[in-house]
Amino acid sequence: MSQAMRISSWMIAAAMLAGLTTALVGCQEHKPQPRQTPAQLQDRLANARGIGSNDVRDQALHDIAVDAAASRVGDVAVTATSSIGNAKMRDDTAEQAAKILDDHSDRASAERVVQLMSDSSRRDAMRSYLASRAPSAR
Repeated sequence: MSQAMRISSWMIAAAMLAGLTTALVGCQEHKPQPRQTPAQLQDRLANARGIGSNDVRDQALHDIAVDAAASRVGDVAVTATSSIGNAKMRDDTAEQAAKILDDHSDRASAERVVQLMSDSSRRDAMRSYLASRAPSAR
């Protein structure tokens, strides 16, 4: 095998590994979509719950929870977060959604989302975060 072919094969393998690593990392920080109505979010939630693949379903539920928080629909954010099966992804989602909900003056929903966290030290850190901030009056 020539040197050029070995280098090319190595580069292809490295690129494939990088793509696989990205796919396996798990929960990616989701940038909220434009504001959506409760009905739109409920429709997305119903569709996500029907997804067969656990990983794909959990990622969809994560995205819905963050979008619901940004859209100020706390009940959907809580429901979507509680439906996530992977504990780490649920904790990541709860942290992101709680911060957004709190920023949008929905402390009650933020606290409900934090309560869903499995990791007690992360849950305590989020409770500390909420305790250190005065509730917004927006």
